[in-house]
Amino acid sequence: MPKLYYFRAPNFDISPDSATAPRLGSIFSGAGLKRLTSPLNQSEYVTIPSHLSNSSVKTGFSDTASKSVHASGGAFAEDTSGVASAELIYEFAQDRKNTYACDLLETDEFDPTVAFVQECIASSKTVQEYIQESFVGYKTVYMITGLKTATGFRMGSATATEQGPSLKVGVSAVPFGVPAEAGPKGDLKYGTGRDMRYGGSSKIVFAYRAIKISSRRDGSVTYKDVSGGQYGLGDEEEEAEDDAWDVELLDEENIASIYPGAQQISVDVEGGA
Repeated sequence: MPKLYYFRAPNFDISPDSATAPRLGSIFSGAGLKRLTSPLNQSEYVTIPSHLSNSSVKTGFSDTASKSVHASGGAFAEDTSGVASAELIYEFAQDRKNTYACDLLETDEFDPTVAFVQECIASSKTVQEYIQESFVGYKTVYMITGLKTATGFRMGSATATEQGPSLKVGVSAVPFGVPAEAGPKGDLKYGTGRDMRYGGSSKIVFAYRAIKISSRRDGSVTYKDVSGGQYGLGDEEEEAEDDAWDVELLDEENIASIYPGAQQISVDVEGGA
């Protein structure tokens, strides 16, 4: 699987024609990259040399991204004889699907050289001051090396959630020499769903590619591509493998605060030899 260097924009309201929009060669702080507007070198921009850049156009682009998560946690109670037991498990599951489409997807990118990166930093007092304002060493910055802009952008989002407690009460036959367990089990599930769509927007910044720049006190720089995004280079549009949600064990004490709809169930267990 190819490395995925393009990240979806933090929101789809950024016009590429805006004065604060990112451009190839724009430099951001880590926090600024999360907003993708108002780069540090906005007023001290260095034009990209034509021999370093490349452009492409794709029509009828569409991408569907799905995520799902399932988590459970619970409590176990048993009488002193080990005969009777009860187990309360709380389960949570969610599925989410986002669809992105546009009439025209344009990609502009370039391969920076060390000399060009140094020139961009040297040409921006704002970037230099940001890098030097650090108690230990120098701060890292990020440069935009690729932009995907979408015309006629449309998006659809659908979510489905299910949660609820599952109660299992049983009697173990192990003390009687029989390796078996039996008992009733009850489930109570809650479900919700949401479907949101919008479309027909004007030209927007859809995704970006960036490098992470580390500066040294002698003026030299090193940089590397930021990977782990949603799209590869060229025509390789694939969802990242690590974009799936992690399975998480729920803490019983925090169930009520995380999922207000949960109902607490008390179980009294009585057993006898």
